Amino acid sequence: FKDLQVTLTHRLGDFYFEVAGDVNRAVVEVNAEQNRQNNNTYIDINRVKPNGAPNPNFLQPYGDGQFNRSNRNFNYENVRAAAAYVRDTRFGHFTFNAMGGINDSETIVTTRWLSIAQGDDHRQWGFLSSPASQRVYIRRYWNQSSRPLPDLSRQPIQFVDNTGATRMIQPLWVVDSSRRDTDIHNTNDFKYLLASVNAKFFKNRLVLLGAVRRDDYYFLSRQQIDKGDYPRDWSGQYRILRPEAPDDFNTLMFEPKDASGRVIGPPQEAAIRPRNAATGNRDAQYANDRFKNDYNNPVVEGAQRTVSLGGVLHLNRWINPSINFAETFNPPNTRPRLDGSSFQPSISEGWDFGWRMELLRERLNLNFIYYRAKEKNGATGDGPQFFNDLYDANIAGDQSSFGRNIRGMGALPKQYADMRTRSSDGFEVEVAYNPTKALRLTANVAFPKVYESGLNPDVRAYIDKNGAIFRQIANDAGVIIRPDNVAVIDTSIPANNRSPDAENAADAYNEIYEFRANVIDGKRQVQGHPIANVYADYTFQEGWFKRLRDGAGVRYRGRQIAGFRGPDTMVN
Repeated sequence: FKDLQVTLTHRLGDFYFEVAGDVNRAVVEVNAEQNRQNNNTYIDINRVKPNGAPNPNFLQPYGDGQFNRSNRNFNYENVRAAAAYVRDTRFGHFTFNAMGGINDSETIVTTRWLSIAQGDDHRQWGFLSSPASQRVYIRRYWNQSSRPLPDLSRQPIQFVDNTGATRMIQPLWVVDSSRRDTDIHNTNDFKYLLASVNAKFFKNRLVLLGAVRRDDYYFLSRQQIDKGDYPRDWSGQYRILRPEAPDDFNTLMFEPKDASGRVIGPPQEAAIRPRNAATGNRDAQYANDRFKNDYNNPVVEGAQRTVSLGGVLHLNRWINPSINFAETFNPPNTRPRLDGSSFQPSISEGWDFGWRMELLRERLNLNFIYYRAKEKNGATGDGPQFFNDLYDANIAGDQSSFGRNIRGMGALPKQYADMRTRSSDGFEVEVAYNPTKALRLTANVAFPKVYESGLNPDVRAYIDKNGAIFRQIANDAGVIIRPDNVAVIDTSIPANNRSPDAENAADAYNEIYEFRANVIDGKRQVQGHPIANVYADYTFQEGWFKRLRDGAGVRYRGRQIAGFRGPDTMVN
């Protein structure tokens, strides 16, 4: 970690100036970290080991995790300038502030995972997530007091393959090529300018505040190429980043084709390139087509203006109303959207209304607050994976382990997020009482209500747009869609000719529409429980414990909304 900061401040009468710059470098090296799935706990139900010896860990809980090694580089550079002017006049006291600056940051993450490194096609050495055919796990029994992390790449280890054959292999630290986001190079640049004023009138009884800010932002995320685009003799030791987005990125289209190249559907958005599920190879019929996920996402850039206004009126000890309005914006979420594109920044705004009272010679203070707020473009958690489960379905008659749909639908991002609008309002009361100099009592009670609306617009629109294709893919896999839009396996197809993925395709189709049926198009409340806190503390005034403060408190939280009703799975 290295940091260099230079600051120059100066005052000239009622003017105040500051100019500063900072350069920060942070390098984090993580060696042999146990990662991925380590939080999953299993029970060992094997009474004997593979060699026939008794298993001393029979019925013991354990976890399996992958070995991880990474280098994370964070580079930050910023320069800023600020000025202030203070002026007393017969009309009131005024403070003016202005600030501007540039913040540039760069994040470079290179990650290596331990791989068994098997197969003549070296691209498969990096299949460590989706698929995960080359992972090396380390097992930890939770009753073990010592859990070392050995480096298994230093020497050959014994390996038992799926046939039971034993041989020696040499594990390697390689790039996880099965996920585009494991090796990244992100650039975030900000330019900002803000101005504010604080005005006090009538002997400071009326205080008015105002501020305006402008942010210019530039976000570029670079990620590695798809696993199937690495060369077959790839060593696994280096990454290749995707090319930059072309000018026509947002209008790329393609026509679905069968294996012979015959067009079988109308033009569609070229979001995800169709590939062989086992090898990652590009489907040959689309060799002359361009797809959005062949490239890095376009630069996210723009400008946002936010304002803040407020005021406080001090009429007397028990009449002190206040009001405030503020806008904020946050950088976009780092996860991709469903189509692989980047998020826009989230925008928030809020109102606060308060009333403060000072009673009993300032020993009792009461504060009443009402607020409401809204955030747009807020990101949700990880999106559902049932689309890929459907797209990975072999057609009827295809018994291979690497088949998939023939409708040109490529795999969607392994991890993606959707959006929602969140809003809230609530009322809060705060009490602080000092019956003596030593004893203080504080309490507060709040009645917040949190809502969400416009939930999952990307997934919802994707389902509504591609319903016909979902039905085709399910039909191709030997699945019948009943009139009530429920998918069932077509039992008229002989069992030896059915798709091995027919059941998965039916389940995925049903999950898609169960999810769609449970998406609330309007507004729903997600939290609304009251919260109350009561605290007391005492400060010793004399003796050995003079100035020592001791206290205790209790918190109450009302009933919370744990979840929402899902699909019915049983007959009443």
